[in-house]
Amino acid sequence: TTRQVFSLHLTKVPYEATQTDIRCAFSEKGCYVTSVRLVYDRKANGERNFRGVAFVDLGDEASFQKGLALHGTKFLGNKYNVNVRPTKSKGELTDIV
Repeated sequence: TTRQVFSLHLTKVPYEATQTDIRCAFSEKGCYVTSVRLVYDRKANGERNFRGVAFVDLGDEASFQKGLALHGTKFLGNKYNVNVRPTKSKGELTDIV
């Protein structure tokens, strides 16, 4: 059987945010976070710049729903509202493109 994945896609995350910051923000809302992945741009000189995009994997449906509730809220002191959406699977993305 395939294990259900509870993954959220975040955009408009503050550029100075760390994996720990994001994990703590979700944990404070009662979410069981299993992993946080940040998306970086890689420059020609080897430096990495955080793009303000992250993926948060959660341990259960209740955490997933609590995480979705962060959509449109001020996040980690950012002046912009964070976007929180369910992560699309590769199959779902293929259907769109």
